[in-house]
Amino acid sequence: MEYYGYKPSRLWWGKELLKIFLIALAVAWLFYDKLFVAVLLLPLGIIILQADRRKYILRVKDKLRVEFKEFIIHLSGSLNAGYSLEQGIKRACDDMSHEAFMYLPKELAIIVNGIGLNRDVETLLMDMGVRCQEETIMEFARLVATAKKYGGNINTLINKTKKKLNDKLMVEKEIDTMIAAKRLEGYIMLLMPFGIVLYMRVTNGSYINLLYESVIGTVVVTLALLAILICGLMINKITKIEV
Repeated sequence: MEYYGYKPSRLWWGKELLKIFLIALAVAWLFYDKLFVAVLLLPLGIIILQADRRKYILRVKDKLRVEFKEFIIHLSGSLNAGYSLEQGIKRACDDMSHEAFMYLPKELAIIVNGIGLNRDVETLLMDMGVRCQEETIMEFARLVATAKKYGGNINTLINKTKKKLNDKLMVEKEIDTMIAAKRLEGYIMLLMPFGIVLYMRVTNGSYINLLYESVIGTVVVTLALLAILICGLMINKITKIEV
């Protein structure tokens, strides 16, 4: 079963399609002065759609890791109180279902149902990690499986997982804070050509009419747009740092 959180809602798709259509209209009017060109530009919207889809998944994964850290904290408290691993997961599921968590409670409910069917906890945790495509959860499942097989201290492993996950989240936050300003500068530079063309059209439209009335002007504009697109892809690639 694929993780449901990675599937955007219809509202998300509607907003994305509307955004792509408006961008195509703006580019067609600014750079070509022909609105019908927007139809020809729509296929390029797939690039924007894919980039936004990746950003959406990354946001969901970030929230999922935060919620998994809270689950580890709840589970650790239950084990310290003397509950078994299975009972601790059930208590954590009950506690998190009453709090403002978006994703993990549904996954924990699947695990609780599996426990009721006498399935191994480590297998259920691994299945959740595979569904969520989250290495931290799969690593935790492997640690639990090893501890149960060789008689290790599960609570100690949980505390280590909690510390490692907390450190990872802190590093990701620090990196994002460091590159946020540079990413914003890059996006501002990408928008500058649009602002310049808009300013020239509003203040002195005749100055750039040659771009709209000649084949050479169309070629120059198209090459400029391709250069902006390539720069945007490079900015996304440079500022994409995984921990």
